[in-house]
Amino acid sequence: MRTTGDFEREVVKSIVTEAALGDPVYMLLGQVLSLLDVSSVGSPDGVFFIYSAVSEREATAVGTVVMIDQTMEPLRVRFTLSESRESLSSSWVYLGDRAHRPPSYGTREHAKLEKAIIADPDAEYPWKLILHRTEEAWVVAADAG
Repeated sequence: MRTTGDFEREVVKSIVTEAALGDPVYMLLGQVLSLLDVSSVGSPDGVFFIYSAVSEREATAVGTVVMIDQTMEPLRVRFTLSESRESLSSSWVYLGDRAHRPPSYGTREHAKLEKAIIADPDAEYPWKLILHRTEEAWVVAADAG
């Protein structure tokens, strides 16, 4: 069975090689949500990044996550690598908009959400869930569920 560390290494590899972040983040997100037993947002079924920026030691991305119930939630991630670029030193995951009902996948509202993210990738939401990776472990920084 794969561990959280295994999924983190995949994210690190994606950042270092400047590969797509979608699949590694999806796998890590699912692992962390189940590990922390966060039921307020449900389980992810896929991640689609609309915007991402990768530098030598940091990656940020914003997009949507498809949940198991086929609803869409906004998603923002920020990963910071250790000085050696071999592990994560800090990470933040922002998931869900508690001010709006999540749109269903493939609907007009889903398209509006993606267009809003394209128009303003730095937009802030009243996030349903904020996860933080400290030097030691993943923790729930805020859970509005």
